[in-house]
Formats: sequence, structure tokens, C-alpha cells
Amino acid sequence: MFDSLVQESVLTVPTEAVIKTGARSIVIVADDANHFRPAVVRVGAEHGGRSEILDGLQLGQNVVSSGQFLIDSEANLLNAFDVLAGSNDSKPKGAMPMLMPAPSTQSPDEVH
Repeated sequence: MFDSLVQESVLTVPTEAVIKTGARSIVIVADDANHFRPAVVRVGAEHGGRSEILDGLQLGQNVVSSGQFLIDSEANLLNAFDVLAGSNDSKPKGAMPMLMPAPSTQSPDEVH
């Protein structure tokens, strides 16, 4: 008459670790103390501040759960710099990147 419900072990991360862009969900994986990379994940159920990860991570990987938006923002900024510098593939033929002048060590009053 009654069936017992068996809960399988699932991989979860703190819900705040998941960056939802609208088109996909990403977590920032910490490869070591100084190297991070984005990982696209498929998120399942969310409960109690934890999100089930159905695909995209493996048990034992470390994810950034606080401040990951700073890493994501820096990565987006670096990509923007690459585009501004002309490193993207869709640049017009013959386009040359424009270089900015180097910062000066002189104060504005010393410049003539």
C-alpha cells in the first residue's frame, strides 16, 4: 500500500554559486588558489540554499560561492578589452588596433 521513497545522493552546490545568465547557468570552478574557469552546468532542484547539479561538474571540484560575480565581471571586462584592441575575428579587413599612450609619471603641472 505504501512505497518507500529512496533518496539517491546528488551533487549540490550553494545556490549563490550559480550565475544564471538567462541562456545558461555557470559556476566558477577553482582549479587552484589562483586559477579559475567558468563551467556551464545544468541545474536541477533547489532547496535549502543548495542547487542540484545534473551536469557540468564532478564530485570533488571546488566552486566559488562568494564573489564569483567579480571574477565573471573581470572576465567580461578582459573580453571587452580584447574586442577593443581588435583581437576579435570579425574585425574589418585592414583594421588596425589603436594604442593608447602610456601613462605618464609627470604631474599635470609639469606637462608643457
